[in-house]
Amino acid sequence: MKKILLLVLIVFSAGVFFAGWVQFIVPPGHVGIMASKTSGYDADPIVPGDFDWRWERLIPTNATILVFEQQPVHCNTTIQGVLPSGDLYSRFFEGSPDFSWSMSVKITGKFKPARLVELVDAEGIADQQALNEQILDSMEKIAETEAYNAVIEALSNPADFDQWRQDPQQIVQKIESNIADRETGDVLITNITVTDMKIPDFSLYLTAAETYQEYQRHKSLMMAKLAAEEASSGVAEYLQIERLSQWGVLLTKYPILIDFMQLKDREGAPLYE
Repeated sequence: MKKILLLVLIVFSAGVFFAGWVQFIVPPGHVGIMASKTSGYDADPIVPGDFDWRWERLIPTNATILVFEQQPVHCNTTIQGVLPSGDLYSRFFEGSPDFSWSMSVKITGKFKPARLVELVDAEGIADQQALNEQILDSMEKIAETEAYNAVIEALSNPADFDQWRQDPQQIVQKIESNIADRETGDVLITNITVTDMKIPDFSLYLTAAETYQEYQRHKSLMMAKLAAEEASSGVAEYLQIERLSQWGVLLTKYPILIDFMQLKDREGAPLYE
C-alpha cells in the first residue's frame, strides 16, 4: 500500500513538475512570453536552454505561452525632407533651386529579447505577423529620425554634403553611429544599406539663405523708415487737430474775434490768416 502511495506521489509530483516546466515549449531560435489570468504578462521571457518553471501553468486554462521567432526582418523605405527653410529660400533665388533631399534604404533588424515582454504588453501583440509589423514600423521610424539628425548635424559642416555625394557609405556610417548611440528602443537594427540618394547643392543653399536674410534686412529697414514717416505724419495731423480745437474753444468763448479776423487792409487782403 505504501509503495502504491509512493508511486502515486511520484507520478503526481512529476505531473506537477512537467506542467510548470515551460522551457521545452520554446524551440531554439525563439523566445517565449507567458501571459496568465492571475499575473498578466510575466516580466521574464522564456529562453531555450535555461531551466524555467512557472507555477501559473498548474492552474488549468490560466496561462498561455506566446512563442516568437528571433528572425531578422527586412524592409525598404524612402526617407526624404527639405533643408531648413529650403522652400522659402528657393523662392527668393534665381531659378528656384530644389533644396530637398532623399535616400532609399534597405534596413534589417530584429527585436531585443530583453524588451520583448514590454513590447508585447504595450502593443497587444499576439502572433509573429503582428510582431514583424511592429518591428518594421519601429525600424522605419528609427532610420527616419537618425537620417534627419545626420542631415541637421551636417549643416554645421558643408563639406559633409559633398562627401556624401561622392561616397554614400559615409552617411550610412553616420546613421549607424547615431543608431548605436541610442540606449532605448525595442528593435536592434543590424544593417542599413543606401540604394539611392539625392543631396542638394549645399553651397547654393547657403547662398540662397544669405540672399533671403539680406532681403529681410532691407525689408526691415524699409519698414522702419515707413513707420517713422507714418509716425511723423500722424504727429503733424494730431497737432493740427489740437490747434484747430483750441481755436474752436477760443472763438466759442469770444465770438467777437470772428469779426476781428475778417478785417482787411486797404488793398482788400485779410489782416489775419
